[in-house]
This record gives sequence, C-alpha cells and structure tokens, in this order.
Amino acid sequence: MRVLGVDPGCKHTGWAIVDLPARSLVAIGTIRNKGVDATQDELGARAEEHGVELVAVQVPAISGRRAPQWNKSAMSIVKNAGLACDIRGWLRGRGFRTVAVEPKARCGLKMDAKLWAKYWNHDKRCSEDARDAAQIALMGAENAR
Repeated sequence: MRVLGVDPGCKHTGWAIVDLPARSLVAIGTIRNKGVDATQDELGARAEEHGVELVAVQVPAISGRRAPQWNKSAMSIVKNAGLACDIRGWLRGRGFRTVAVEPKARCGLKMDAKLWAKYWNHDKRCSEDARDAAQIALMGAENAR
C-alpha cells in the first residue's frame, strides 16, 4: 500500500509517499510558498503519479489542544488546521481515501535529521517538513487500520 503523508503549512507543505509494509520512501519533497489551489494540485498530481491508496494529513488543532512542544502562535495553528482540512477535503473529493493525523509524542516528528536518514535509508537532503510527512504517513496507515 502506498501512503501520501502531508505536513501542511502556510509557507511550506512537506509531503512524502511511503510504500508499506516495506516502509520505504517512494518520493519526498516540500511545496514552498504556493497558494492552497497550487498546493492541492501538486499533491493530487503526486498521489496519482505514484498510485497512492491512502492520504494522511496532519491536523494540528483537531481537538482544540495545543501541543506543548510547538512554538507557534494560536493563529498560526488555526491557519494550518484550516489548510489541512482544505487539503484533506480536496483530495477526498478527488477520490482518495484520507485520514486525519493528530500529532502524538514519541512518533518521530521532529526527529534528528541523521537519525531520520538512517531510519528511512535516505541519503539525500530534505526539509524537516518533508521528514515529518514521512512519519505522518506511517501514523496515518496505523490510524486507518
């Protein structure tokens, strides 16, 4: 099964496509400084290109709580949550099965770059947002069971 993980952000949206159960990265990247429509179009194109079966989107404020480790304003969290809902709804409308992922402690988000590279056997550079998206894909697959 191929899972697209999405870490939405107002300026940078990380994405990663993971093949399970092999836990291998198929593709990974960051969409920078694009509007919602362009971001959704690019994510949809990547998902179709790689035969994605599930899309996992991080929704930071889904329960109204703010994770203590986040150093973001409440407004930033609300904007990201709105963007996450827009992306998830748009992809669902395109026929993709989607799942919302709420951040959890000790799930690999914000993992050290070198440790992450070893975990995923990935030797190329990528943004923290893209690394988080790979972890979100794993969490989404677990949530979808």
